[in-house]
Amino acid sequence: MDVMERLRPESYDEAARVLNEAAARGNVAIVGGGSREAWFPPAREPVAVLESSALRGIVRYTPADLTICARAGTPLAELGEVLGRERQRLPLDPWPQGSVGGVIASNDNGPLRTRWGGVRDMLIGVRVALPNGQVVRFGGDVVKNVAGYDLTKGYVGSAGAFGLIVEATFKVQPQPVRSACAALSGTLEGLGAAWRALRERALPFAALEVVRDQSRWRLYALAEGDEVVVERLLRECMEAARSAGCTLEQAACSDVVEWAHKPAAASVWLRIGVPPARTADVLRALPQELAAIARPWVGIVDVCGDALDAATAELILRRALDAHGHAHLRRAPSALRLQLGWWRMERGGGGAALFPMLKNALDPGHCCNTGRTVYDCTGPGAAASPQRAADI
Repeated sequence: MDVMERLRPESYDEAARVLNEAAARGNVAIVGGGSREAWFPPAREPVAVLESSALRGIVRYTPADLTICARAGTPLAELGEVLGRERQRLPLDPWPQGSVGGVIASNDNGPLRTRWGGVRDMLIGVRVALPNGQVVRFGGDVVKNVAGYDLTKGYVGSAGAFGLIVEATFKVQPQPVRSACAALSGTLEGLGAAWRALRERALPFAALEVVRDQSRWRLYALAEGDEVVVERLLRECMEAARSAGCTLEQAACSDVVEWAHKPAAASVWLRIGVPPARTADVLRALPQELAAIARPWVGIVDVCGDALDAATAELILRRALDAHGHAHLRRAPSALRLQLGWWRMERGGGGAALFPMLKNALDPGHCCNTGRTVYDCTGPGAAASPQRAADI
């Protein structure tokens, strides 16, 4: 990225000031820790790069209230260390090298989303530096906070389009007393019957992950809680496996996380989101040479592998759209990126109506990371560009 300067403010007021000054000259590229930089297109013709890396540290931590507040540049690993001393955790399990602001801006979620939800569910409040030179706060410091109109969730997945996140408050959870993992093996149809049976009973599994390693399909079921809960969940897995004609064996709990991290090491990584009931349809259409990792209860499918070429990817993307889903090409060589773009989604879906409203209200000059989101990027797969206030 060819830019004039890199800005690393050390305070919230400084962040707002330098953003205001840079925004007066043009578009500002807002970045976090850099671990998810390649997941989004570059900002359009930036005049400066604004980083949150110098905004580090825990602001407040109240174990009794299960809440923690940290500056945006704080590494997630550091947050985990602090929480671990009180036997608590932030159950997002994204890539450990990320930062607090980066995981919010990228809306990154891992296997534990099955039980605890995603970033939107964990996030209580944010403090943001805006291009008008102000520092504003949305949300609160406690789980139950309903005062005013909360724009906190609008910053989840915003990719810096609405200003620089400088601080965030999360609700956290106690670490489980016990964890155990069962692995079911069988055909995709058999595993589909098993995960549907488990879901129909609304069982609180921490994670359910379907993987295909070469020609073998497996369903990892992660059980967490006290002894009684874990034993009950393992019995339910045994019954589901028996009914669906699958084999069952004990697996290491770390297997779930290891599989979740595999796509980041591949040269091509395509993430698909579909209604949970359509997850099996997408998996069924995948060529055998591709690795697949799916979370069927939330409708997420990760497809990765060197064999994912443009023709194959187009077929997968078409199947995702037919299932009323969307896709995000997170990693790809430049030639494939040029052909496929960054996203595919139904026109007008998702936040197509909400994005321009927030952009015009929080960044009326369109000078914060313009060009980085699905709603204002250009090229293949781009959604309609957001309208400016005068056009609405």
